[in-house]
Amino acid sequence: MTLDPPFAALAADPRATVRPPPAHVPLSAVRAAARAAMADPHPPGGVTVIEDAAGPVPLRLYRPANAAPGRVVIFAHGGGFVLGDLESHDGICRRLALATGQTIVAVAYRLAPEATFPAGVEDLLAVARHLRAAGTPHLAFAGDSAGGYLALAACDEALREGLAPRHLALIYPVVDPDCAMPSQHLFADGPILTRAAMQWFWACHLGSGAPWHPLRADLGHLPPCTIVTASHDPLRDEGEALACHLRGQRVATTLSRIDGAPHGFLTLAPDALHSRACLATLAQGFRSDLA
Repeated sequence: MTLDPPFAALAADPRATVRPPPAHVPLSAVRAAARAAMADPHPPGGVTVIEDAAGPVPLRLYRPANAAPGRVVIFAHGGGFVLGDLESHDGICRRLALATGQTIVAVAYRLAPEATFPAGVEDLLAVARHLRAAGTPHLAFAGDSAGGYLALAACDEALREGLAPRHLALIYPVVDPDCAMPSQHLFADGPILTRAAMQWFWACHLGSGAPWHPLRADLGHLPPCTIVTASHDPLRDEGEALACHLRGQRVATTLSRIDGAPHGFLTLAPDALHSRACLATLAQGFRSDLA
Protein backbone atom coordinates (compact mmCIF):
# COMPACT_ATOMS: atom_id res chain seq x y z
CA MET A 1 0.00 0.00 0.00
CA THR A 2 1.25 3.48 -0.87
CA LEU A 3 0.65 6.85 0.71
CA ASP A 4 -2.52 8.53 -0.44
CA PRO A 5 -2.26 11.71 -2.59
CA PRO A 6 -2.75 14.25 0.24
CA PHE A 7 0.53 13.04 1.77
CA ALA A 8 2.68 11.66 -1.07
CA ALA A 9 3.98 15.02 -2.30
CA LEU A 10 4.66 16.21 1.25
CA ALA A 11 6.55 13.03 2.14
CA ALA A 12 8.71 13.45 -0.97
CA ASP A 13 9.99 16.80 0.34
CA PRO A 14 13.02 16.11 2.57
CA ARG A 15 12.22 19.23 4.60
CA ALA A 16 9.10 17.49 5.91
CA THR A 17 11.03 14.55 7.37
CA VAL A 18 11.52 14.75 11.13
CA ARG A 19 15.08 13.91 12.18
CA PRO A 20 17.22 14.80 15.21
CA PRO A 21 18.25 18.44 14.80
CA PRO A 22 21.89 19.38 14.21
CA ALA A 23 23.69 20.21 17.44
CA HIS A 24 24.41 23.78 16.35
CA VAL A 25 20.73 24.67 15.78
CA PRO A 26 19.12 26.29 18.86
CA LEU A 27 16.18 24.37 20.28
CA SER A 28 14.12 27.57 20.13
CA ALA A 29 14.55 27.61 16.35
CA VAL A 30 13.59 23.94 16.08
CA ARG A 31 10.45 24.60 18.12
CA ALA A 32 9.50 27.60 16.02
CA ALA A 33 9.88 25.60 12.81
CA ALA A 34 7.85 22.73 14.23
CA ARG A 35 5.10 25.10 15.35
CA ALA A 36 4.86 26.57 11.87
CA ALA A 37 4.81 23.11 10.25
CA MET A 38 2.10 21.72 12.54
CA ALA A 39 -0.18 24.75 12.80
CA ASP A 40 -3.47 24.63 10.91
CA PRO A 41 -3.45 27.44 8.32
CA HIS A 42 -7.26 27.55 8.25
CA PRO A 43 -8.56 26.71 11.73
CA PRO A 44 -12.34 26.41 11.82
CA GLY A 45 -14.60 28.84 13.64
CA GLY A 46 -17.69 28.03 15.64
CA VAL A 47 -15.74 27.44 18.86
CA THR A 48 -15.40 29.72 21.87
CA VAL A 49 -11.73 29.86 22.86
CA ILE A 50 -10.70 30.95 26.35
CA GLU A 51 -7.14 31.37 27.62
CA ASP A 52 -6.70 30.39 31.27
CA ALA A 53 -3.48 31.11 33.12
CA ALA A 54 -5.10 31.17 36.56
CA GLY A 55 -4.84 27.44 37.23
CA PRO A 56 -1.79 25.28 38.01
CA VAL A 57 -0.76 25.05 34.31
CA PRO A 58 -1.54 27.37 31.37
CA LEU A 59 -4.60 26.14 29.47
CA ARG A 60 -6.65 26.91 26.42
CA LEU A 61 -10.32 25.95 26.57
CA TYR A 62 -12.33 25.17 23.42
CA ARG A 63 -16.10 25.12 23.83
CA PRO A 64 -18.35 24.33 20.83
CA ALA A 65 -21.85 25.79 20.69
CA ASN A 66 -23.35 22.34 21.32
CA ALA A 67 -21.05 21.49 24.24
CA ALA A 68 -22.61 19.19 26.80
CA PRO A 69 -22.35 20.74 30.29
CA GLY A 70 -20.02 19.14 32.79
CA ARG A 71 -17.92 17.19 30.28
CA VAL A 72 -14.28 18.09 29.67
CA VAL A 73 -11.58 16.36 27.63
CA ILE A 74 -8.02 17.10 28.79
CA PHE A 75 -5.81 17.18 25.69
CA ALA A 76 -2.03 16.68 25.53
CA HIS A 77 -0.41 17.85 22.30
CA GLY A 78 2.18 15.87 20.35
CA GLY A 79 5.67 16.88 19.35
CA GLY A 80 7.95 14.20 20.75
CA PHE A 81 7.81 15.61 24.30
CA VAL A 82 10.13 18.38 23.03
CA LEU A 83 8.13 20.29 20.42
CA GLY A 84 4.56 21.54 20.05
CA ASP A 85 2.45 23.92 22.10
CA LEU A 86 -1.02 25.42 22.29
CA GLU A 87 -0.54 27.18 18.95
CA SER A 88 0.68 24.15 17.01
CA HIS A 89 -2.41 22.15 18.00
CA ASP A 90 -5.00 24.92 18.01
CA GLY A 91 -6.59 23.55 14.83
CA ILE A 92 -6.76 19.98 16.13
CA CYS A 93 -8.44 21.11 19.35
CA ARG A 94 -10.98 23.21 17.47
CA ARG A 95 -11.84 20.33 15.16
CA LEU A 96 -11.99 17.85 18.02
CA ALA A 97 -14.37 20.11 19.93
CA LEU A 98 -16.63 20.53 16.89
CA ALA A 99 -16.60 16.81 16.00
CA THR A 100 -17.23 15.51 19.52
CA GLY A 101 -19.41 18.22 21.02
CA GLN A 102 -17.13 18.19 24.07
CA THR A 103 -15.23 20.99 25.76
CA ILE A 104 -11.53 20.47 25.07
CA VAL A 105 -8.93 21.76 27.53
CA ALA A 106 -5.49 21.90 25.90
CA VAL A 107 -2.62 21.82 28.39
CA ALA A 108 0.66 23.71 27.96
CA TYR A 109 2.64 21.07 29.84
CA ARG A 110 6.36 21.46 30.46
CA LEU A 111 8.59 20.28 27.63
CA ALA A 112 11.76 18.20 27.55
CA PRO A 113 14.68 18.36 27.83
CA GLU A 114 14.20 21.25 30.29
CA ALA A 115 11.60 19.17 32.17
CA THR A 116 11.94 15.39 31.99
CA PHE A 117 9.51 12.57 32.78
CA PRO A 118 7.19 12.68 34.69
CA ALA A 119 6.83 16.48 34.51
CA GLY A 120 4.32 16.44 31.66
CA VAL A 121 2.22 13.78 33.40
CA GLU A 122 2.23 15.81 36.62
CA ASP A 123 0.99 18.87 34.72
CA LEU A 124 -1.92 16.94 33.20
CA LEU A 125 -2.80 15.54 36.63
CA ALA A 126 -2.71 19.02 38.15
CA VAL A 127 -5.22 20.16 35.55
CA ALA A 128 -7.46 17.16 36.23
CA ARG A 129 -7.43 17.91 39.96
CA HIS A 130 -8.15 21.58 39.28
CA LEU A 131 -11.12 20.76 37.04
CA ARG A 132 -12.54 18.25 39.50
CA ALA A 133 -12.18 20.72 42.38
CA ALA A 134 -13.98 23.33 40.23
CA GLY A 135 -16.94 20.98 39.94
CA THR A 136 -16.44 19.26 36.57
CA PRO A 137 -18.25 15.91 36.95
CA HIS A 138 -17.05 14.07 33.84
CA LEU A 139 -13.42 14.01 32.70
CA ALA A 140 -11.63 12.30 29.83
CA PHE A 141 -8.08 12.34 28.50
CA ALA A 142 -6.80 12.54 24.93
CA GLY A 143 -3.50 13.11 23.16
CA ASP A 144 -1.73 12.70 19.86
CA SER A 145 1.71 11.12 19.37
CA ALA A 146 3.86 11.85 22.44
CA GLY A 147 0.81 13.50 23.97
CA GLY A 148 -0.83 10.08 23.81
CA TYR A 149 1.84 8.66 26.12
CA LEU A 150 1.34 11.52 28.58
CA ALA A 151 -2.46 11.23 28.41
CA LEU A 152 -2.27 7.48 29.01
CA ALA A 153 0.03 7.86 32.01
CA ALA A 154 -2.04 10.72 33.44
CA CYS A 155 -5.28 8.76 32.99
CA ASP A 156 -3.71 5.81 34.82
CA GLU A 157 -2.64 8.01 37.73
CA ALA A 158 -5.95 9.91 37.78
CA LEU A 159 -7.82 6.63 38.28
CA ARG A 160 -5.57 5.72 41.17
CA GLU A 161 -6.36 9.10 42.75
CA GLY A 162 -10.10 8.56 42.39
CA LEU A 163 -10.62 11.25 39.72
CA ALA A 164 -12.53 8.68 37.63
CA PRO A 165 -11.89 9.66 33.99
CA ARG A 166 -14.56 8.20 31.73
CA HIS A 167 -12.71 7.82 28.42
CA LEU A 168 -9.23 7.81 26.90
CA ALA A 169 -8.47 8.69 23.26
CA LEU A 170 -5.02 8.17 21.73
CA ILE A 171 -4.09 9.34 18.23
CA TYR A 172 -1.05 7.52 16.73
CA PRO A 173 0.37 7.27 20.27
CA VAL A 174 3.97 6.88 21.41
CA VAL A 175 4.07 3.95 23.85
CA ASP A 176 7.30 1.97 23.28
CA PRO A 177 10.42 3.59 24.79
CA ASP A 178 12.56 0.89 23.14
CA CYS A 179 11.48 1.85 19.60
CA ALA A 180 11.64 -1.86 18.85
CA MET A 181 8.40 -2.68 17.02
CA PRO A 182 8.59 -3.92 13.39
CA SER A 183 7.04 -0.72 12.02
CA GLN A 184 9.85 1.26 13.67
CA HIS A 185 12.25 -0.53 11.32
CA LEU A 186 9.91 -0.70 8.32
CA PHE A 187 9.43 3.09 8.39
CA ALA A 188 12.76 3.96 10.01
CA ASP A 189 13.39 6.66 7.41
CA GLY A 190 9.84 7.96 7.24
CA PRO A 191 7.59 9.08 5.73
CA ILE A 192 7.52 12.17 7.95
CA LEU A 193 8.65 10.66 11.27
CA THR A 194 11.91 8.69 11.55
CA ARG A 195 13.12 6.16 14.10
CA ALA A 196 16.20 8.29 14.80
CA ALA A 197 13.95 11.20 15.71
CA MET A 198 11.94 9.03 18.08
CA GLN A 199 15.09 7.79 19.78
CA TRP A 200 16.24 11.40 20.22
CA PHE A 201 12.82 12.42 21.58
CA TRP A 202 12.89 9.60 24.12
CA ALA A 203 16.40 10.54 25.23
CA CYS A 204 15.29 14.14 25.77
CA HIS A 205 12.14 13.08 27.59
CA LEU A 206 13.77 10.61 29.95
CA GLY A 207 17.09 12.30 30.68
CA SER A 208 18.83 9.98 33.11
CA GLY A 209 15.55 8.55 34.40
CA ALA A 210 13.82 5.26 33.68
CA PRO A 211 10.80 5.07 31.36
CA TRP A 212 7.30 3.92 32.15
CA HIS A 213 6.44 1.03 29.79
CA PRO A 214 2.70 0.99 29.05
CA LEU A 215 2.97 -2.31 27.17
CA ARG A 216 4.26 -3.98 30.34
CA ALA A 217 1.96 -2.22 32.80
CA ASP A 218 -1.19 -3.31 34.58
CA LEU A 219 -3.81 -1.15 32.86
CA GLY A 220 -6.90 -3.25 33.45
CA HIS A 221 -8.57 -0.47 35.44
CA LEU A 222 -8.55 2.02 32.55
CA PRO A 223 -11.81 3.40 31.16
CA PRO A 224 -12.91 2.57 27.59
CA CYS A 225 -10.21 3.58 25.13
CA THR A 226 -10.15 4.64 21.48
CA ILE A 227 -6.86 4.26 19.59
CA VAL A 228 -6.23 5.55 16.06
CA THR A 229 -3.10 4.52 14.14
CA ALA A 230 -1.69 5.36 10.69
CA SER A 231 -0.62 2.71 8.20
CA HIS A 232 2.68 4.41 7.22
CA ASP A 233 3.89 5.33 10.69
CA PRO A 234 6.85 3.96 12.67
CA LEU A 235 4.54 4.13 15.69
CA ARG A 236 1.81 2.02 14.07
CA ASP A 237 2.67 -1.31 15.65
CA GLU A 238 3.14 -0.01 19.17
CA GLY A 239 -0.25 1.69 19.09
CA GLU A 240 -1.87 -1.51 17.88
CA ALA A 241 0.08 -3.57 20.42
CA LEU A 242 -1.34 -1.29 23.11
CA ALA A 243 -4.85 -2.05 21.87
CA CYS A 244 -4.13 -5.78 22.16
CA HIS A 245 -2.62 -5.29 25.61
CA LEU A 246 -5.68 -3.39 26.83
CA ARG A 247 -8.10 -5.91 25.37
CA GLY A 248 -6.15 -8.67 27.07
CA GLN A 249 -6.77 -6.86 30.35
CA ARG A 250 -10.49 -6.54 29.59
CA VAL A 251 -10.46 -2.82 28.79
CA ALA A 252 -13.10 -1.95 26.19
CA THR A 253 -10.89 -0.77 23.32
CA THR A 254 -11.71 0.51 19.83
CA LEU A 255 -8.83 0.40 17.34
CA SER A 256 -8.96 2.14 13.98
CA ARG A 257 -6.09 2.12 11.46
CA ILE A 258 -6.18 4.90 8.86
CA ASP A 259 -4.81 3.40 5.64
CA GLY A 260 -2.63 5.42 3.28
CA ALA A 261 -1.71 7.93 5.99
CA PRO A 262 1.58 8.82 7.72
CA HIS A 263 2.27 9.88 11.25
CA GLY A 264 0.78 13.26 12.07
CA PHE A 265 -1.87 13.17 9.34
CA LEU A 266 -4.33 15.06 11.52
CA THR A 267 -2.08 18.12 11.50
CA LEU A 268 -0.66 17.59 7.99
CA ALA A 269 -4.03 17.42 6.24
CA PRO A 270 -6.81 18.37 8.67
CA ASP A 271 -9.47 18.51 5.94
CA ALA A 272 -8.57 15.19 4.27
CA LEU A 273 -10.94 12.23 4.45
CA HIS A 274 -8.37 10.47 6.67
CA SER A 275 -8.65 13.19 9.29
CA ARG A 276 -12.43 13.27 9.09
CA ALA A 277 -12.53 9.51 9.62
CA CYS A 278 -10.25 9.85 12.63
CA LEU A 279 -12.40 12.57 14.19
CA ALA A 280 -15.57 10.56 13.59
CA THR A 281 -14.06 7.56 15.40
CA LEU A 282 -12.99 9.71 18.33
CA ALA A 283 -16.38 11.42 18.50
CA GLN A 284 -18.20 8.11 18.78
CA GLY A 285 -16.11 7.06 21.77
CA PHE A 286 -16.49 10.36 23.62
CA ARG A 287 -20.23 10.58 23.05
CA SER A 288 -20.90 7.07 24.32
CA ASP A 289 -18.63 7.15 27.37
CA LEU A 290 -19.14 10.75 28.53
CA ALA A 291 -22.92 10.59 28.18
